[in-house]
Amino acid sequence: KDPRFGVSSAQEALAGVGVGQPLIEAFDYSLLHINPPQHTERRSIIGRRFGASPMRDLEPRIEATVDPLLDALIESQKGDFLTAVAGPLATRTFCTLLDVPFSDESPSSKAGLQTWLSALG
Repeated sequence: KDPRFGVSSAQEALAGVGVGQPLIEAFDYSLLHINPPQHTERRSIIGRRFGASPMRDLEPRIEATVDPLLDALIESQKGDFLTAVAGPLATRTFCTLLDVPFSDESPSSKAGLQTWLSALG
């Protein structure tokens, strides 16, 4: 690999951008800021779950989730798409991908998702 295209750290990549240290430390674990062999290992793990085939398999579940959200937004004749559809759809989809049980009424759904996301770095 050409070393000119690697990034030694997020600190180096984000120098002068004006972000705080916690964000810089989080980026040090991002696929964008790690080099092989760690990048290759993490990408292969993520690829199994987020590759094209698993995403195609998820499509019917996403459609089943988005349809009622859109119907409710249309029926209300007001509201914000991001709040009414995009946010809940993203949360439910990530819960599905991470095998976190989801319930609209349960605060544990959001707490469980937050726990998984925190664990991922």
